[in-house]
Amino acid sequence: MTKLIKLIQYAISILIFFLISSLSVFSQQNGSVEIKGKVLDEKTREVLPGARVLLVNEKDGSVTDMDGNFSVRVKSLPATLSVHYLAYKTSEIIVSEYSAAITVFLRVDTELLDEVVVVGYGTQRRRELTGAVALVSQSHLDYNVSNSVDALLGGAVAGVNVTQSSGQPGSSSNIRIRGGNSIHAANEPLYVIDGIIIYPRSTQTGAGSSEVAIESSINPLAAINPSDIESISILKDVSATAIFGSRGANGVIIVNTKKGNRGKDVVNYTFTAGWSTPAKQLKLMDAQQWGKLQIDYFGNKGKLTEAYLAGLGKGYDWQNEVLQTGFSQNHEISVNGGDEKTRYLISGNYADQEGIVINSGFKRYNI
Repeated sequence: MTKLIKLIQYAISILIFFLISSLSVFSQQNGSVEIKGKVLDEKTREVLPGARVLLVNEKDGSVTDMDGNFSVRVKSLPATLSVHYLAYKTSEIIVSEYSAAITVFLRVDTELLDEVVVVGYGTQRRRELTGAVALVSQSHLDYNVSNSVDALLGGAVAGVNVTQSSGQPGSSSNIRIRGGNSIHAANEPLYVIDGIIIYPRSTQTGAGSSEVAIESSINPLAAINPSDIESISILKDVSATAIFGSRGANGVIIVNTKKGNRGKDVVNYTFTAGWSTPAKQLKLMDAQQWGKLQIDYFGNKGKLTEAYLAGLGKGYDWQNEVLQTGFSQNHEISVNGGDEKTRYLISGNYADQEGIVINSGFKRYNI
C-alpha cells in the first residue's frame, strides 16, 4: 500500500511538471515572452544609448536606454530583431530560444560616415557646404612643433600664406588668405577659438608694457598650446562675411580644442628638446680695415693715422658677441577620460625657447 501511494505521488509530480511546462509554452506563445539585452560597440565595447531595436515584420520595437539596455516582447519564438544605430551597420539577431539576456555588438559603417565641417557657431556636412572651407590635416597638427596657432598654418593649407614677422621666439605671423584685401586697413583674418572671437592684436614694445620685444611684437595667440588643438577650419570666401559680418572680410580661422573621451583614464606626457643656431654670419671688416677704408676711399684722415689704426687692433665682431646657440624645451601632460554622463580633459604645458640673440626668448606656462 505504501509503494502504491509513493507511485501515485510520483505520477502526480510528473503531471504537475508537464502541466507547468505546457502553461509556460502557452504563455510564451500568447505574447508573454520578453527579450532583454544590451547593445555595445563591437570595437570599444562602449554602450550605445538610443539604438533602435525593431521586430522584423512587426511594428513593435524599443530604444536602448543610457546604459544600452533594451526590452521587447514577442508573440512567439523564434523571433528576429533588427538593431539600428547612426553610423553603424544594421544587425539582425535571431532569437530561437528563451534567454535571460542577450548582447548585440554593432560595427561602425565607414561608408555612412560623412565629414562634418565647423561653420561659424554650428556644423554642416561637407557635401552640403557651398563655401570654400579648408581643413588642416590631423597629421600636420600631430607632428608640428610650432609654438603658436598661426605658425601651425604655415604650408598646411593651399591659398593661405604665412610669413613670420621676425626670428624672435613667440613673434606673430602675417597671415593672408587669398592675398591682401586692403591697402590701408588690416588684412589679418579673424580667429574663433571654441566659439570665442580672438583679435590677434600684437603688443608692441613701448611705455606701459611689461613685454620686451627686440624687433617685432609679441603674439597673443602663442599663449595657446598647439597640442591642445583638435581641428582647424579656414573659411576663405564671402560666406565668412555672412556669418561674422565685416570682421570676417579677411577670412576666418576656426580652432577647436580637444575634449575628454569616454572610457578609461588616459595620461599622456610629451617632452621635446632642440636647439637653434645662426645659419650664417656676415663677413665684416675689422677696425684696421675700416680705418684704411676711410683714408683710402673717403680721404677722411684726421686722427686716422697709421699709428692710431695700429692701436685699434682688430676690434670686436659684434655678431660673435650678440649671437648664441639657443636651446628649447617643451613639456606637456594631459589627463582625460569619462563615462556616459561626464567627460573631462586637463592639460598643462611648459615651453621655454631661447632665441639666437642673447637675452631674447619665449616662455609659456598654461593649464
